[in-house]
Amino acid sequence: MDVIGAGRRFVATAVSDRQNLVMSDDGKLRARLDGDVDGRRGVSPEQVFAAGFAACVNRTIIEVARARGLATGAVWVTARVVVPAGEGGRLRIEVVADIAELSAGDAEALVRAAFDACPVSAAMRGNIDLELRVA
Repeated sequence: MDVIGAGRRFVATAVSDRQNLVMSDDGKLRARLDGDVDGRRGVSPEQVFAAGFAACVNRTIIEVARARGLATGAVWVTARVVVPAGEGGRLRIEVVADIAELSAGDAEALVRAAFDACPVSAAMRGNIDLELRVA
């Protein structure tokens, strides 16, 4: 039985051994996770999450812009993730998008529409504290 259903699939595996790796099934992503391995520190799972979230919002901004016939030029999206101290706190995320080639009003409307369409943000809606800004 297929539990997750139809749609685009992305698979990654985290391994806790001497190497502490996270990797995608297609080999395109491979990162050493936080932990002292051979005297080197890796990235934290929270950094991987922030990078993935920023990338998903960025891609969705580009997709929504194309659908609306907007030329954006370079789009920069920064996600700052704050993990609460202690139990019971909610994850806090600040997303800042910078779309220099659009007016402030057009950029704001585009970012809001993209954030509503982003599958990762949709999955987290109501479960995180979010601040969304346009630079």
